[in-house]
Amino acid sequence: MVIRSAPQANRRHCRNLRLAITVAWLFLFTLPASAQLKVDGPDTVATCSGLVQLDATGADGPFDWVFLSPAGVDHRTLEDGAAVIFAAPAKPGAISIQCISWPAETFALHTITVGSGPTPDPDPQPDPQPDPPPDPAPTPMAEDFRVLILWESQDPAIDPVLTDGNFRRDLDAAAALGWRLYDDDYPDLTVELMHDAWQAAYRRAIADHGGDLPWLLITDGTNHDSQPLPETAEAAAKILDKY
Repeated sequence: MVIRSAPQANRRHCRNLRLAITVAWLFLFTLPASAQLKVDGPDTVATCSGLVQLDATGADGPFDWVFLSPAGVDHRTLEDGAAVIFAAPAKPGAISIQCISWPAETFALHTITVGSGPTPDPDPQPDPQPDPPPDPAPTPMAEDFRVLILWESQDPAIDPVLTDGNFRRDLDAAAALGWRLYDDDYPDLTVELMHDAWQAAYRRAIADHGGDLPWLLITDGTNHDSQPLPETAEAAAKILDKY
């Protein structure tokens, strides 16, 4: 019979613990990449362009979503983890997401490139070169038209209008300068980094909403609609049609 001293026993216990931790990490991050599990969703998005949805297909759930880079992205999962929704970031870069199917013991990686959204020229200058007469310029209403939706990103219940595909298409088609989905409690520094026109729209929505979220603000530079987001996509589309 071999009697080990206490320090020897402790060292053996530590080695076994390190081995167990190593095996657990290898299981999590070296799951076999499946030819069946896929992540369906956009490969590129613009900054502050609204909600992004990714769907897991080709394997059984439940699923887990791990934001590898940047870590800690605020998100919501739907349908037993078969879909994940998060807001497009405010800064350009890349997002790396890992989707894990535990029943199939497989994973799939998805990377989204975040590019700069459209930025209107605050002081357009005439072209010094002589050119043929340009096409008629759009009306000031079309040039200044923009839509801002204020929401609480920490609210576990996502308003169904925000995920309605028809409403998203209406916004993309109607907003000449794009549309924005902003959290209601951005820090002052984030607000100050916005373009002046979006900063003014954000401050107007903050002043108007009175705790009622999501909040819809539409402006064409002269006229404004500032009100709670309607309960249906159809009702929201009617407001857009006024412009």
